[in-house]
Amino acid sequence: MTKSTNFVDRWRKNPENRDARLWSALDRPGGVGSALVVANFFHPRLIEIDGCVLLAENYDGDIFSRWREQLGTARARIEEMMNLVNIADLFINDSEATAEELDELARTVGRHWRSALSDQFPGREFTIGVTTSDVNPDGPEITFYSAG
Repeated sequence: MTKSTNFVDRWRKNPENRDARLWSALDRPGGVGSALVVANFFHPRLIEIDGCVLLAENYDGDIFSRWREQLGTARARIEEMMNLVNIADLFINDSEATAEELDELARTVGRHWRSALSDQFPGREFTIGVTTSDVNPDGPEITFYSAG
C-alpha cells in the first residue's frame, strides 16, 4: 500500500499555488472564523466540574450526570469518556480526508491539548490518549484524563 500525500502536500503541488505561501489558503470565505474554530480545537477552553477537567465544547450536564452515576468517583474514567473525540466524525463531509491524515491530525491535536492542559491547569498531570485508525475502524480518537 502506498502512502497518500496529505492536504498540505497536495496544496503545495497544485500549479495554481506555485508562488503562494501555504497560509494564503486561509484567505477564503469564512477564513477568519474557520481559523478561530481551528485555534479553539487545538487549544480548547477547559472547565472543571466536580474535580473533573473537561472540554467545554463537549460538556453536557445530563451526560456528565449519567457518567457520574455509572462510574461513581472514578474521576479519570469520567474525564476519559467526557473528553473523547472521534476525529473522523468531525470531518464526515470531507471525502478527501485519508486515514493517514486523520491519524496525523489526532496525534498533532494531542500534543496541543497537552499544552492547553498545562496552561490552564498548571501542576496537574494528565494522560493524553490517541487511538489511530489502524486500531479503531471508526477512525482515530483522542481523549485526556487526570493521571494518578
